Amino acid sequence: MLAVILTIQVVGVMVPAGPGMVGTMQFFTQAGLSLFDPAGFSAHGAAFANTVWLLQFVEQVALGTIFLIAGHVSLKGLLGAAPVNDEAPAAATP
Repeated sequence: MLAVILTIQVVGVMVPAGPGMVGTMQFFTQAGLSLFDPAGFSAHGAAFANTVWLLQFVEQVALGTIFLIAGHVSLKGLLGAAPVNDEAPAAATP
């Protein structure tokens, strides 16, 4: 059952979506649930879909934050412009 729901989610998120896949993931999760439970498009199905989306979102943000800190990378360095190198490239010497 879970494999079928996951398969439908994977196919569903291939559809171009808005930021964070909000809406697209919920719809296809509920579509997968509706194969096994006629009330898949009910409030319980929506609650399940939103919970799965929220858990995945929190996991991605948490892991991203951990690796950002552990990698000694600053947001200023990531978002800032690359340093401009005014020097001409050195010619290769044999």
